[in-house]
Order: sequence, then structure tokens, then C-alpha cells
Amino acid sequence: MKKYKVYVAPMAGITNQSFRLICKEFGADMVYSEMISDMGIIKKNKKTVDMLEFDKKERPIAIQLFGNKPSEMLEAAKYVEKHFHPDFIDINCGCPAKKVADSKKAGSALMKSPKLIFEITKALVDNLKTPVSVKIRSGWSKNSINALEVAKLVQDAGASLITIHPRTKEQEFSGLSDWNLIKEVKGLLKIKVVGNGDIKTCYDAKKMFEQTNCDAIMLGRSIIGNPWLIKECKDYLEKGIEPKQISIKERVDVLIKHVKLLKEEYNEKQAALLIRPHLSKYFFGIKNRKTYIVDMMKLNSGSEIIKYLKTID
Repeated sequence: MKKYKVYVAPMAGITNQSFRLICKEFGADMVYSEMISDMGIIKKNKKTVDMLEFDKKERPIAIQLFGNKPSEMLEAAKYVEKHFHPDFIDINCGCPAKKVADSKKAGSALMKSPKLIFEITKALVDNLKTPVSVKIRSGWSKNSINALEVAKLVQDAGASLITIHPRTKEQEFSGLSDWNLIKEVKGLLKIKVVGNGDIKTCYDAKKMFEQTNCDAIMLGRSIIGNPWLIKECKDYLEKGIEPKQISIKERVDVLIKHVKLLKEEYNEKQAALLIRPHLSKYFFGIKNRKTYIVDMMKLNSGSEIIKYLKTID
């Protein structure tokens, strides 16, 4: 039976350790940390360094770094390798957020400087034992689609894996991703290529594998509050099992587990805040969904949310 690889994308404010552990339980083949600032690591900022922590149950895991100077990215990567020993160190060349791309000239802003992407990647590859991967977009704008050029440079620099989200920085998350670009990158390279973008169902996952010949798929926004999609993709791809409806009890049980993990990782207040982006998705399609979400948004601790969830049947 062919094994289809399903990865969990790095998402700011989402892919903390708690969410990654949930995703691993649902069969994720690899998880990624949130994007982490190279300068935050260099300056030993406690909040930043805490983001590097992971549980051995999360392996294989990639720690994703963002920055725009080879020397600083290497210094941060060396610290990560020495103290945390992840399975991959990933270079973020895809984040479209203004505070990253526009203010810090990192993330997707690097797509405007292919030579710099090569230099950063090569600096890490030449000086680390840990495999290096890179996540890119199709380009900065529709007039500067350069994913093929960048992908070739990433391979030439010695990276082991590349992920492509085929939207431009200007698109952010609007419009459709161009899966044909993933196919072109895969046809050009010898290293592993991971496809990312617009996979909302297990049927989409199958289409991406068939249309692009990619080595793995990466799920992002579609699994926020919906880790079941990971298992649905693997079950459908490998065994032909169709997805089933998820009961309210299943949703509540996983949500309670998620909140408990957040309490352990952070504290009561942070657990209540960090679960909020997931709530509407956990209850998608459920009767009284709006009432549940409005009620829980008013609660200020993880324990209060768990107590409320236990009243739902």
C-alpha cells in the first residue's frame, strides 16, 4: 500500500505544541513550528526561545525560522540545532504578513531576492548537520512569478526539501493557488517537493497528488479546528475510505483535549485566548454553533471553557 505523506503547515498563533500534538494523533507525518524570528533567538528572548520547545511525540518536526541575513539566520539555526535537535530547519520565504514581509523584509519579501535565498540556504546547509528545507510562494506579484528560478537555486544550495504555496505575496490567501506551478517545480527538481494550498477535503488531496506528482501535501488553514481532515486524507488516499460525519461528542472531546494541552503549555488565561481562532471551525455545521462560540468567547480561563464544553451534548 502506497504511503501518502501529509504535513501540517507552519501557522502563526496556531501551530503551537498543543495543536501539533493533536495533529500527530490524527496521523500527521510531519509538523512545523510557528515561524520563529532569527533575531528573537539570537537575543535569547524568552517568549521566542519557548516557541522552540517540542515533545518527542511530535517527531519528525521542522522548526521554521524567518530573517533576511545569512549570518543571522545561521547563528539562530546553530542555536536551534545545538539545543533542540529538530528533524528539519525550515527557511520561511512565504509569509505575506506586513510585519514580516514589508517591515522586516523577510518571509515572502525574499522572493524578490532569489540570490539572497540561495545564500541563506547555502549558509545553513554548509554549516549544519540538520537537513534544511525551504517554503516559498510563487513570487511577489503576478508580474514576478519566479518560483521555478528560486526552487532551482534552493536545490543548488543543498536543501533537502522544498514546499511551494503557489500564490503570490500580493494574493496572500485570496484567489486560487496555481497547482500547475507545483507540477512544474516537481518536474524540475530532484529533491522532495511538498504541495500546499487549497486542500480543503480529502478529495482535494487526491487531486493535488494526481495533478502535481508532489511527494507530500501540506495542510494549513483547513485543519484549524478540524484535525480530522488529516486522518480523512490519509484514509481516503491509502485505503479509499470515505470521510464520515463527525459527531458533536467527538468534536467536544477533542476540543477539551486541545484546551487541556494549552493549559499545560501556557496558563489558564492564555489557553482561553489561544483556543479562540479554532472555536468556529470545531463547531462548523453544528446546530447552536453561534451560541456556543459567543458564550465561550466571554470566558477567561481554560478551565471555564472545559466546564462549559462538558454541558454540551
